[in-house]
Amino acid sequence: MVDELLTDGERMAGKELLPKNQKNFRLKSQEIKELILFGEKIVSPNFIIYYKQNNLDNSRLVVSLNKKICPKATKRNYCRRVIKSLFNEFKQSHQNDFSFLKGYDIVVILKQCFVKQDFPLIKKEFFNVLEKLRK
Repeated sequence: MVDELLTDGERMAGKELLPKNQKNFRLKSQEIKELILFGEKIVSPNFIIYYKQNNLDNSRLVVSLNKKICPKATKRNYCRRVIKSLFNEFKQSHQNDFSFLKGYDIVVILKQCFVKQDFPLIKKEFFNVLEKLRK
């Protein structure tokens, strides 16, 4: 009965958003710094991608944008969502041949903020960059 009176925010106040076993799937800031310093790098017109193999069964993805490039938070979040959805779409399209990307930490740094009209170009470029990881 008390739960019915609480708002969603109050219910979540004492609980973690992710289960403990899923916290391993996040890259910590120290790991991101090490990856940028010691990882391999691919540069394209819109992206800088750093990657390094990890000892996990899954890949971890971080998308980073600078406030100078994209000053509004809504556009930054839009760009992050687009890149993450493109990564998931790439995984779905290469489902039987996706083993080449398993166990990688990937940091994607966007060089410029893009808008909805640029989506086909961004998609093509991002898929080409992910294909380069295969080699």
